[in-house]
Amino acid sequence: MSVAAGAQLIGSNADEVAISASSSPEVSGDYTHQQFESKYGEFLSSSFDAVQYAQRIAGSGAQSSQAQEAGDGITQLMGTLASRADSLESLLKHTILRSHEELLQQVISVRAVDSSLGLIEDQVREIKSYMHGLRTKVRVPYEQALMYTRQAANLQAATACVRGTSKFIQLVRRLRTQIPDAALGGGGRADFALAALTLLDIEKLVGGSALGGVRLVDRALADVVAVRRALTAAEAERLVGGGMRRAHQSDIGAGLQILFNLGTLPGAVAATVRRHTVEWAGHVGGRLDPKAVHAQVRDHNAQATAGDGSDMTGVTAVLWARLEALVDGLAARGLELRALERALARKRDVLPRFDVSVGALDSSAAAGVSFLDVAVARLGDRPLAFWWGTAVAALAAEIDAACAESSVVRQTLTNGYARLVTLFVPKLESILAPCLGGVVSVGSGEPADAGLALAVRSSCVSPHVLYGDPGPAVLWGRLLARFEAEYVKRAAARIEDAVGRCFPPPPPPGLVDAQEAWTNQKPRGGAADASAAGPPPVDLMSGAPPSRKLVAGIVRSITTELEMAKSDTRLGAAVAHAAAAAVASFVAASAAKLAAIVAANPGPLRLVESPLLAKYCVGLINAAESLRSGLAALCESEYGGSDSLAVAAATTRLRQLQSDNSRHRR
Repeated sequence: MSVAAGAQLIGSNADEVAISASSSPEVSGDYTHQQFESKYGEFLSSSFDAVQYAQRIAGSGAQSSQAQEAGDGITQLMGTLASRADSLESLLKHTILRSHEELLQQVISVRAVDSSLGLIEDQVREIKSYMHGLRTKVRVPYEQALMYTRQAANLQAATACVRGTSKFIQLVRRLRTQIPDAALGGGGRADFALAALTLLDIEKLVGGSALGGVRLVDRALADVVAVRRALTAAEAERLVGGGMRRAHQSDIGAGLQILFNLGTLPGAVAATVRRHTVEWAGHVGGRLDPKAVHAQVRDHNAQATAGDGSDMTGVTAVLWARLEALVDGLAARGLELRALERALARKRDVLPRFDVSVGALDSSAAAGVSFLDVAVARLGDRPLAFWWGTAVAALAAEIDAACAESSVVRQTLTNGYARLVTLFVPKLESILAPCLGGVVSVGSGEPADAGLALAVRSSCVSPHVLYGDPGPAVLWGRLLARFEAEYVKRAAARIEDAVGRCFPPPPPPGLVDAQEAWTNQKPRGGAADASAAGPPPVDLMSGAPPSRKLVAGIVRSITTELEMAKSDTRLGAAVAHAAAAAVASFVAASAAKLAAIVAANPGPLRLVESPLLAKYCVGLINAAESLRSGLAALCESEYGGSDSLAVAAATTRLRQLQSDNSRHRR
């Protein structure tokens, strides 16, 4: 072994060399790998240089010992190196043996694990074999059954498709028989009612089965069914529309039957009512515009002036003409819907339906179902009542706008309220009266005045029109009530003005002074008796008592107002109530003056000494009697005797007061 190789096996310092030299070459059993690395780690380093290590060891030895002993040190070192090499060899053998034993133990453990894994693999193979057998017994039959089931379902679907196609072909042939090709061009005769049933059957068949992808079915739907369905729907609309315009119940009924068989009756009726509503709203809009009225008057008068000038007109005439045209249009549209509603009420489904019912008819397609019930279920009200409420509201909105924009329009309609009533009621009688097929129920609308509705039930213009019915309630509640109230208010003011002229305000102060001077005059043939004559205790003679002319003016005013309101029972009753209130105020004023006379003269009063007072009392009594007799004659001749009872009772009270006063003075 060379010096360099030996140097690689020497310890890292002198102590290690000494310890190694004195120690036994045998390695202890507990010599660990960490101790080995701490002792020989320098030699195991990749940067170890044997020559440098030998020189370092030699140099350190030369410094610590005699130069002459250097050779012996080298020999000793070589021995130490050999001992170290043996120790290292023993350590390596020990380490290898122990590592081998550990590896053997690990190998044994691995073999045990491998044996366990082998057992597990055997069990897994058994499970897989069992699952394979189970799959063979269960899944394969299931898949076969599923395949057979799918095949059966496909066969059923194919059979259903074939049956559906066959039935579809039969229905199409039936449809072509009911509506032949010649009828498509305007010739031939078609049975549209039965064709509608066939179309409904085709719709149900196609909608309930998967026939959409069949080319034969698609082609027949496009070429045959669609064309005949459009023709049937057009024929139904033509029959219904023409029948409504001509009030022809047979045509309307035939068209409704076609629509019912098609399954579109509720939607068609609702569309018809809404179309009439929209058309009426468009027709009314702007018809009473004051600017348009003035423009028409200006144009008409310009043309009349260009001629002989005999055909001049005014705003009032044009306004009433436009109102009359609107009422005519309202009546015409109302009569159309009235004819439709009457046909709906009379029509019932009498054809055998079997299983023909789709859409909205599924719940009410039993034999005998009323067409009106089907339409009401869709609209929420009868067609005429539904349209009437919206039509009156549209007309009321137009009149309100015209009155708000022009005071002339408002004054014309208010002063001519009686004419307005006679304009509406006679032309709309068949719509207003339920007994004539008019409005039966209204979903909205304010009722008429309850008091007048109980006292006055029917109109003088038409005995069939009752104010409590739905149609008149809507007409008065939304349109006429405001003008009626204003008219009655003005009529009451005119009657009260006539009553007020009978009892004027107190005279000026000069007349009062003259009255006092006359009262203080000396009596004829003797001295003045101030205690006997004396001034009147109250101002009873502030004016003359009501004359016959003034009382006749009251009667004439009441007669005029009642005559103007004679065309409408409701209006006449309202004016009569206002007249009764005015007469009651006249009677109350007269009774108050007589009561004041009685209260101011508790002792005997010689009427001959107070001729003005006596004349005043007699004038009051005569005025009340004149008013009673005038109103009694008026009520008995024109309106019945009930309205004069209040005046008669008041006159009796006046006579009683006068009689009591006369007995008291005697």
